[in-house]
Amino acid sequence: EKYLADMRRSLDIDVKIREISREANIKTKEKVREILNLKPTISNKDIADILGLTIKSVEYHKSNI
Repeated sequence: EKYLADMRRSLDIDVKIREISREANIKTKEKVREILNLKPTISNKDIADILGLTIKSVEYHKSNI
């Protein structure tokens, strides 16, 4: 039961991250910040893939948070 709850939470976080990536009126820095708030251990590569950015761009935006 705990396993299923953990899986559901993980899926909910992934759905929220995808929704953030599609928001047109949110600045990239804010998208990176929101993703990190939802999933602090996410890699720069994963953020870059989700947002369609380079890893260097993600590093830049993270440094300005």
